[in-house]
Amino acid sequence: MERPLRQTLSALAAGSVPGTRVAPALAARPLALVRLAALLASDAATESIVWAAERATATGAADDELIAVLAAVASCADTVSASDNATRLAAALGYGGCERVESRGLSQVPGPAH
Repeated sequence: MERPLRQTLSALAAGSVPGTRVAPALAARPLALVRLAALLASDAATESIVWAAERATATGAADDELIAVLAAVASCADTVSASDNATRLAAALGYGGCERVESRGLSQVPGPAH
């Protein structure tokens, strides 16, 4: 990743917009989990999902919390998106496949009611 992009992402992760001083209303861990949820919901690139998961873990979030975020997002997404997100989050957590995610029943999470 290019240095300016990494610096911008780091500043945003710290709760500030480059060039401003904005204190986050959320503590670091909840803020990191919200960011992960937003990236999952917006079908962000896998690299962004990995970055957000690593950031959340660095703030003290446990794997179970990251999986809970996935489940919350999956309940609002279509089945294909939920499955794709499960696979990408499993990779971000260091699992080769979706075994742990599937063991929690997240591969069976239905999409939104239409």
